[in-house]
Amino acid sequence: MKQYVGQIIQVTGHTHGLDVSRYDTSFLVKSLGRRLRATSIKSRTAYLQRLSDDRAEAEALFRSLHITYSEFFRNPFTFALLEQVVLPGLVQEKEKSDRGTLRVWSAGCAAGQEA
Repeated sequence: MKQYVGQIIQVTGHTHGLDVSRYDTSFLVKSLGRRLRATSIKSRTAYLQRLSDDRAEAEALFRSLHITYSEFFRNPFTFALLEQVVLPGLVQEKEKSDRGTLRVWSAGCAAGQEA
């Protein structure tokens, strides 16, 4: 599997100028599996050939690797707003309501493991 991922990295980079080497191997494997299903291609060899020949597919693979919704959480302005406006307001509301705790849900994980 690592050889296959290495070939994908080489084809996307050298043939199409798209650098996917920064992504974790397991993430790439999962993303490649999704692209195989989306294109109805059955074999990795056939997908590698398609990727070599088809710039649009290389771009589709590249776009599928971007987790755009998480950019919200990487934006410094977002955290400044949370720190200076949202959290103080929540704390004030908590104090007014005589609740003993302030519960916050982690958007990073539905079960809150990352919190």
